[in-house]
Amino acid sequence: MYIVNMQSVRVCSLAHCALLPVRGNQKYPLARTSLPAFTLVEVAIALGVFSFAIIGILGMMMTGLATAHKSMDFNTETAISQQLSGEAEVLNYSMITNTGSSYRENFELGRYFDVFGQELTNIPTPTSYVYEATLTVTNAYVPGTSTSSSVAQELIFQITSPHLTGSTNSYYLWEVDNGR
Repeated sequence: MYIVNMQSVRVCSLAHCALLPVRGNQKYPLARTSLPAFTLVEVAIALGVFSFAIIGILGMMMTGLATAHKSMDFNTETAISQQLSGEAEVLNYSMITNTGSSYRENFELGRYFDVFGQELTNIPTPTSYVYEATLTVTNAYVPGTSTSSSVAQELIFQITSPHLTGSTNSYYLWEVDNGR
């Protein structure tokens, strides 16, 4: 909507209003128009709130990434323990219990795995492996008693990841004499 006055031209719209005198063909503004805008204080407060929110979000992202990394590490260790348990289940019982068997000697030399859980065939340097698996064989006890079983052994696979978390997780398996 526009309003015209004869002495000067006043142009008003919904956004702003200005008084412009008419001199010949030229128009000169008498006053500045007042346009809606943010003040410097409002901008500073908005930036402060935004910064506070971004710092919180970045902190949560770091926590989420650390949790995801631990989860991947745990999943890889579980896959390694399943592989070792599967190997033990198909072997003859005497190969597992006899300390001089090739199966037990493999663990004495060390079983090493990469970041994906793939076994490294040769004995690597400490910087080339991520997981190390060890085996401990103990007597299996009959539940509810302190008597050890003559036909079962408890296999404890300990998987260490010194480069990632520096912790050792143990996985237990009871191996029963299957007559093989």
